[in-house]
Amino acid sequence: KNQYAWISDRITPRFDRLGNLIGYQGVARDVTGQKLAEEALRDSEHRYQLISAAASDYLFSGYFDADGQLQLNWTAGAVETISGYSVEEYVARGGILAALHPDDRKIYDRNLENIRARQPINSEFRTYKKGGEMVWVKVYANPVLSENGQEVIGLTGAVQDITERKLAEQALVESEAYLKEAQTLGKVGSWKYHLADQTITWSDETYRLYERDPSLGPPTTEEEAAYYTAEQAQILREYTRLVIAEGREAQCDLEANLPSGRKAVFFVRMRLEKDKSGRPVNIFGTVQDITERKR
Repeated sequence: KNQYAWISDRITPRFDRLGNLIGYQGVARDVTGQKLAEEALRDSEHRYQLISAAASDYLFSGYFDADGQLQLNWTAGAVETISGYSVEEYVARGGILAALHPDDRKIYDRNLENIRARQPINSEFRTYKKGGEMVWVKVYANPVLSENGQEVIGLTGAVQDITERKLAEQALVESEAYLKEAQTLGKVGSWKYHLADQTITWSDETYRLYERDPSLGPPTTEEEAAYYTAEQAQILREYTRLVIAEGREAQCDLEANLPSGRKAVFFVRMRLEKDKSGRPVNIFGTVQDITERKR
């Protein structure tokens, strides 16, 4: 095999008494291990720079100055994509603090207190991009200690853009609010029967329709059956069996005896829910009070 070695030479010229050059004296040292380590370090740094540049997050580090204020001294990754500022502008402005939503300043200060107490942080903030667009970010950071380990001198961490997730969560909350309002107006409740543990989940409107205190939680199978006569309970069980066995949607009218003594007629519709493998997991249904319509 062809092998090579890195050699470090130190050569000193030799002169005679008259000052004439008569030769050289030197020392050769094998530094192959050192050179290979340097090459590996350069390669590692290059790969790290490529990863940072391609990442959807950005990395940062900072130190606490004499006044205890956090000063950024390094960033890498998607700084411009998330903040709208160049790296130089971002660092000069003071990083996330300069773009922080005013209402989130207390969260930011509390996180710095945690860092000073040697605790990692994992928080979400609202910030503004260059141009005024609001962005939600998630910040992960760990404290950096002095060489003797006695003092917190800074922190290092990463910032992730979570705007899309936050907007999706907000849309879900609004959707659920609209659903609750629609169920109340239409006197339609929803429920889900979990086949694995044979438990049931009710929506808020379902509790209202059945005059059940939500603090009691959803009823057991026996408690639910108690709302009906034996004949009506048998009808419900038969339709449930058909939904599971044949996988088809079913609907029926059921007469219920409510805790207040009122008799109600409910229109019940149900269908089977399956997992990705096609295995039945739940029965999802709706219940609507149609007493007045029946009368």
